[in-house]
Amino acid sequence: MKKHVDFSGDCDILIPVMRNMTFDDLSCEEVFELNAVCEEWDNEAIEAQEADMAEVDRCEALTTQHLN
Repeated sequence: MKKHVDFSGDCDILIPVMRNMTFDDLSCEEVFELNAVCEEWDNEAIEAQEADMAEVDRCEALTTQHLN
């Protein structure tokens, strides 16, 4: 099962809210929440990338084993 990050779904929520705002307009709580969301996205992207790399490594090992 491939993991993926739903950037479009998450951005659909954030973009309308932040369209006319800058970071200077955000409260400390909003900055904290935005940082938490960004960290979550980063972690999901890293996990998805690691899963993809593990799949590539598994396929390469099977190919090497099959060729020998």
